[in-house]
Amino acid sequence: MKIYALVSGDLILYVGKTNASLKQRAASHRCPSNTACSKYIPEYIHWEIILIDEIPDDEATQWERYYYDELMPLYNKNIPGRTALEWHKDKGYASNKAYQKATGYAHSRAWAKTEKGKAYYKEWQKKYRANTSR
Repeated sequence: MKIYALVSGDLILYVGKTNASLKQRAASHRCPSNTACSKYIPEYIHWEIILIDEIPDDEATQWERYYYDELMPLYNKNIPGRTALEWHKDKGYASNKAYQKATGYAHSRAWAKTEKGKAYYKEWQKKYRANTSR
């Protein structure tokens, strides 16, 4: 597995991992249907892809996280290997339950299981499908 970076001069724009060749991965970052966060790099920024490290597949996420923390890329949206608990703590919640309680998520999930909630979601799906079908 290759750990790579998209760089522009001294700026580290993006850090990722791939089993593809760097040429193939660079092409996919430039593709209009790109789903990686690199799609938010403005077109006027000229970047190149560089190899940072080659490591075994089973260690890829840990090393990608290490390089993410060290290089602090500008356009990565997700932190590699971040657990749900880390995410909740980063957002200021002690646990998933605390997050659900604070945001009302647990209540909305419980409501969705009631008859009224099921009817609402069934109706919503019909409207959604009608609006998205061609």
